Amino acid sequence: MLTSDRIRAYVEQQLAVGVIAPPVRIQRGYGNENWRVPTDDGELLVKLARRAFGSEKLTAAARAHRRAAAGGVPVPELLLVDADGAAFEGRSVRVLRFLPGAHPAEVLISEAAVRRFFRSFGRALAQLHRVECEGFSSRVGGEPIFPTWAEYVEHRVPQISERATATGGIPGIDHESLLQRVLKITAEVSPVVRPSITHRDLYADNLLAGPDGSLVALLDFDLAEAWDPAADQAKLRWLVLADHPPEATEAFFAGYTEVDELPPLFEQRVWVAEVLELVNHLANANAADNNDFAASARARLDTVLTSVP
Repeated sequence: MLTSDRIRAYVEQQLAVGVIAPPVRIQRGYGNENWRVPTDDGELLVKLARRAFGSEKLTAAARAHRRAAAGGVPVPELLLVDADGAAFEGRSVRVLRFLPGAHPAEVLISEAAVRRFFRSFGRALAQLHRVECEGFSSRVGGEPIFPTWAEYVEHRVPQISERATATGGIPGIDHESLLQRVLKITAEVSPVVRPSITHRDLYADNLLAGPDGSLVALLDFDLAEAWDPAADQAKLRWLVLADHPPEATEAFFAGYTEVDELPPLFEQRVWVAEVLELVNHLANANAADNNDFAASARARLDTVLTSVP
């Protein structure tokens, strides 16, 4: 049976709706296989996870998504989570209410649209960061949980260091010494860090824009963790703001501070998160022979290291 027919049967059985036109695959996004499904109860989005995406991670991602929604963050309505995925050979399934919108690149065609989008984006992200967690963890609501940011980073650094070593290290950089510097600064900032829902995957494909350039929704909480919310600056600065004029950054922070103040010791905390994330991304990209992504991560890391706090 074709995947589209299997999705039709699955949706009708699980949600008791009628599919009124063939499901269509959306050729966008990384990792998940996304299908747009017209039904007699409105359009739905079916996400089939990659096989390596385990049930524990799916459950944590769904928990982050639902906590974000409860906190007033603009996200699609999550209707169903099937961690077992028996209908698709163990590939977990999520069904969400489909939200109409556009990729940001399609609407950011004027200075006014850029300002509107990034201001609304800043407001939405600040709202997300107001959703506090019970402790720091790589799984929202999961184990292990660490009471302080310093303890979490102490737990995480050896894993990142081992991965970097296994993939050949970072030419010209002693990554072990660099990560020790991260630990030192983390200890200094840790007393003021509070755990919040942190998206960790903010790039253009995970942002939905409206026709006027405003943000419609934050998408895809697969990498969300209970972290220092300053960590969301890592991909944001690297993969989003760097592609836009300074007005975008100004508008983003104007929107953010409409909802909440920037947290204390912000730039030191951003530096910690950027180094952690970039060294980890670099190791993962090298392991996967993804040379383009590795080169991009390395270039960004070099930029970050010019501003050691």
